[in-house]
Amino acid sequence: MIQSPDRPVYFYKYKYIDQAAPEHSSRIFTHNELHFCTADDFNDPFDCRFRVELIGSDDEKLKFCEKLLKGQDSSLNGQQLRAKAIQFSAYLNSHDSKKMVQEAAIQEVGTYGICCFSKVRDNILMWAHYANAHRGFCLEFLVEPKPRREYEILEPHRVKYSDKYPVVNRLHDTDKVLAEKTILTKANQWKYEEEWRMVDPNGPGPHQFSSRLLTGVIFGCRMPENHKKMIRDWCKDRETTVEYYEAQLSDDSYSLKIIPAQ
Repeated sequence: MIQSPDRPVYFYKYKYIDQAAPEHSSRIFTHNELHFCTADDFNDPFDCRFRVELIGSDDEKLKFCEKLLKGQDSSLNGQQLRAKAIQFSAYLNSHDSKKMVQEAAIQEVGTYGICCFSKVRDNILMWAHYANAHRGFCLEFLVEPKPRREYEILEPHRVKYSDKYPVVNRLHDTDKVLAEKTILTKANQWKYEEEWRMVDPNGPGPHQFSSRLLTGVIFGCRMPENHKKMIRDWCKDRETTVEYYEAQLSDDSYSLKIIPAQ
């Protein structure tokens, strides 16, 4: 994926401590670990949705069918594969064929690991949605201009917003383009999130980051004091220190102030 030229210096991730499983949060601070999820884990059922088109020459359709069929049945020899591909390509533009191709593409997108960030740290809706109604916290990450080889850092990419699903032409678009169009496109209603995403084609799971990239923690305006203490305790043995902030309600507007924590 191409590096976005308007990438900010800091990214923010809204979280909260799950009382039933606080270790999920603790590993962020004690093991420098973030969890990458799949599209199925998102709260928005429209996320990563797309439309499939099959526009191309007869030869391109035939090659695509051969690739698709080979992936479904590796036991086919060359002659069998060719025969089935010719038969299938004749019906490639039918509704049932498009549906099958789309379902295969959805399954492929569903195998990617995704981690979501935002450019903003004081959005009251995001605090409500992702930080347990302002009872959680927000992580501040420094994102380097160029990844260092000694650390495992995935490149962040800006999410685009649209009123319509992205269109993927499976005869031309590569698997990489499929991921870019689907994972990095959301409905316009989410535009306020100013979201960026890291995408791992190897799948979901834990990813480690360099200790020095986590530079700050913002406590939510309703965050319990014992949760604040838990985070401070988790950070005691970190290689690098973090700055603590807290969100406060503004006195005269529907907004939050981010100030140094006491």
